Amino acid sequence: MSAIDPDGLKTTLVTTYDYGFGTHSAILIETEGMPPLLYDPAGTFPKMGSGDTMEDVTLDQYVKYQKSTGSRVVTTVLNTTVDQEKAMRKWLEGNRGMAPGFCASGVSSALNGACGIGGSMFPGTLKKQAEKAKCP
Repeated sequence: MSAIDPDGLKTTLVTTYDYGFGTHSAILIETEGMPPLLYDPAGTFPKMGSGDTMEDVTLDQYVKYQKSTGSRVVTTVLNTTVDQEKAMRKWLEGNRGMAPGFCASGVSSALNGACGIGGSMFPGTLKKQAEKAKCP
């Protein structure tokens, strides 16, 4: 996988599962001409620091880390437009520092209706919405 989607049409929802149900949501936004941006609200990805976002992370690095904690990991690719991705990045500029337990809410807010995805408080429900999403 390349570090940047050459068409600028890719946002990946990452859902982790522990104890048989979805326990965490994150997204990796890959926009043409920009570094990949991971949004891992209230997550524990190393070197994340505060703010829940980190640039220049690959999907492989993030998934490998989540699996190393014992989680089962499912990825769902959304073929977002460059404009949708830029809107997500802009939203993230002013909405960082999500409290634990609200990761799916933060991710669904960052997606902000992209591809018809609505709000969700639960990682598994958000994943189901992403699987049914209608992207351009």
